[in-house]
Amino acid sequence: MVTQVIYHATTSINWMKIKRSGFKLPIYNLGDFYLGQPQKKPGSLGYGIYGFLEDAQLASEFITKTTNVRKYATIMLIIEVTEEHSLNFIDNLADMKLFKRFLTRLNIQNRIDTFNRVYHNSFKQHALDGALLEYFILQLQKSNQFSRIDCV
Repeated sequence: MVTQVIYHATTSINWMKIKRSGFKLPIYNLGDFYLGQPQKKPGSLGYGIYGFLEDAQLASEFITKTTNVRKYATIMLIIEVTEEHSLNFIDNLADMKLFKRFLTRLNIQNRIDTFNRVYHNSFKQHALDGALLEYFILQLQKSNQFSRIDCV
């Protein structure tokens, strides 16, 4: 297990909610997700809480460059990360190859085509990438390759 520091930037209003009630992970209905009709589309890395590893400045720059928000808070989070519950696409070649093999399997091309019609990548948000990662994680869990993924 590794302890890491990440920084998350959010609006001042959301910061007050987080202080009062803690972070709330998005809850989504799998049926709506598969049909491309979720209440909230996935972020660039799927559903979850996003942060910048050991870089508060990047968190601040991200919120100011991708939104019109001027009043925001940058929150420091200390998290415990276990390799067996993580997907590391930065320097873990096995995880990168696993994802690449998944994307090139013929039996999921129809699902990818469906996601491609519904989810889109933009400058601010890569919902298609996030949907593909969510689907990948669900398939890993379904095939018992991972019991859960806590960190991408």
